[in-house]
Amino acid sequence: MKNIILRIKNHINDRIKFPLIRLLFFQKYIIKDTPTTLQFINETRCSVSRYGDGEFDMIIGGCRGFQSYNKKLAIRLKDILQSDLPNHIVCLPYTLKCTANQRGYAHYFWKDYFQTHYKDLQSILKPRKVYYDSLITRFYMDLEDKSICPQIISQLKNIWRNRNILLVEGALTSSGIGNDLYNNAKSLRRIICPPENAFEKYDKILKTVKDNAQKNDLILISLGMTATVLAYDLAKESYQAIDLGHLDVEYE
Repeated sequence: MKNIILRIKNHINDRIKFPLIRLLFFQKYIIKDTPTTLQFINETRCSVSRYGDGEFDMIIGGCRGFQSYNKKLAIRLKDILQSDLPNHIVCLPYTLKCTANQRGYAHYFWKDYFQTHYKDLQSILKPRKVYYDSLITRFYMDLEDKSICPQIISQLKNIWRNRNILLVEGALTSSGIGNDLYNNAKSLRRIICPPENAFEKYDKILKTVKDNAQKNDLILISLGMTATVLAYDLAKESYQAIDLGHLDVEYE
């Protein structure tokens, strides 16, 4: 009997309580969708720092994937969440706001993540700040309706069309190798970084990028949580730097 009552309560929470909480939450916090985000990047040539569950977990005291917990990294990630550089945007998963087009595991993961962590998010996000979509680089595998994918790919490739790319990536990433992802770029150079715990070498990575980058380069970064911070610090130096995450995997 107790199990039945518990299931009924959970069902009520799922169908009534949390949709209402989400509605009220996103009256206070703003996240733009993927097409709007990509249009803004193309129009303004801004830098981009992206957040996902791993970055959030790092801030609230956990660790994830290829980066062990690092207190300095956690502090930097929290500070950047509330930053306001004119040439830089901060991106959050649009799936916190809406999971309607997410399939299978992704749908339930993000639904549960919001329900579990919305109080934590409320404590670290800046009210009324305009956030953009971090899932600009996760545009295929988790989508139920994939008809928007060609538009997203076109918008992405337009970012580096005829640009000189400086690609900063982990040693095992090999972004764009074996496919035509960057074929419309003017040129492409690479800086190879540690495949794990890259933030431990952050000062060296930042210096190496600045020593090798030209001001008109487009700096693309695939380096886990370190990319989130690196894109921000390069934006402060007037470079355009974009955290691309696992874009190459989605494109393949």
